[in-house]
Amino acid sequence: MDGHIYILTDGNNTKIGITTDLDKRIAGYTTHNPNFKIYKTIEADSKEAKRIETVIKQVFKDELVAGKEWFAVHPEVIDRYVSVLLQKPAAMDMLPSMHGIPLTAEARFLKERILSELGEKDPSADADIKRLRELKASLYSHYVDDEPIVPKPETVNILEEIEKTSARLGQIDKARRSKKDRLAELFADKFKLGFPRHKLPDDVIERSGLVLDWGYCDRNSEIVRKAVESNYVRLPYEDHATGFFHLVRLGSGNYVAVETASVSMPYKRAVEGKTDEIFEVAERLGLFMSEHSEWSWHSPSEEHEDSGTTLFLFQPRTPVQTILRQWDSSFRKWVIERSKRLKQEKFVNPKTLNKAVDDIVNDATFPLTVDSLQGVVDEYLAPYWWLDMDRLDEDVQLQAYALLFEKWRGGEGK
Repeated sequence: MDGHIYILTDGNNTKIGITTDLDKRIAGYTTHNPNFKIYKTIEADSKEAKRIETVIKQVFKDELVAGKEWFAVHPEVIDRYVSVLLQKPAAMDMLPSMHGIPLTAEARFLKERILSELGEKDPSADADIKRLRELKASLYSHYVDDEPIVPKPETVNILEEIEKTSARLGQIDKARRSKKDRLAELFADKFKLGFPRHKLPDDVIERSGLVLDWGYCDRNSEIVRKAVESNYVRLPYEDHATGFFHLVRLGSGNYVAVETASVSMPYKRAVEGKTDEIFEVAERLGLFMSEHSEWSWHSPSEEHEDSGTTLFLFQPRTPVQTILRQWDSSFRKWVIERSKRLKQEKFVNPKTLNKAVDDIVNDATFPLTVDSLQGVVDEYLAPYWWLDMDRLDEDVQLQAYALLFEKWRGGEGK
């Protein structure tokens, strides 16, 4: 290791930095800012440290204070994200979802606050909701065939009041949303799930959804075939769903966000007696399913109550670290990195080549382990898309795949 990541605090603010000479860097801070404290230092490869620092600064850019150096974020939060980005391996049989994690003190406090707010009546918010409905009804009555039938100033006044009323209601919703987002962050941390969706960096250029796990799914099942054809799966009784992601770095320095876990929070009464059905579908897709109702943040309820939402967590059976290694050496990643240039290759039918590139880039079910045209045909294109190697000489779409694999195998990729 030729570098360090360091986390410093100064009052309520936190700083993350990197260096190849820790003693010298800390000595410099001591001279210019005697009030700082060292929260943590972590040995790391200097290139890896730079990558992590860049991501952290992107994630918390809205929390910047005092220029570009310090964040109004607790150091423990930044430390957790650093740990995620270092991607320390975890064995499959050590997944926290296998045994569950009790609510932390902060999670319990947030849940109580959300419960309290859901149970409280806010007269001003109720009045704003009522007024907003009246304004929208009034505005609608001012138009016939999209032509205003009242003087323009009155219409403008109504629009301005709608905007102000919506903004007030938006602030209430934002405050509630922030608590729920924080609970999602705690859940991600304790269950080692990576980044919640709202914390993804800005420079993510592709989001690859969690649809199935090729290593464990039932390839002949109808649910797998539908998932491949639609590039999406909706699990039974899925509601208030969200994803959790790990990052794969591209050669350009940008990232692909790989969904490595998903959460569904249906109402308890809607799934009463339906757990076995959900489990069976998840199993056919090659996913683990576990229930953690105490962690549900959409519409939580007191423990042992049958109201509110529960929480189902879905994870691939293949360990996350294995999936990330597969991504790093995959044909799909190579195509994503070069998609614009690959579309400019000379080909008998440019539109078909463009479609093949786009299909690979956007297909969340495209196998990561295929390393040849024959492999992708046998495992994927023939069984699900009816493209057979015997038709290579006459099928332009298959020829487009052949060209891409030739480029990959010929020194530009593998």
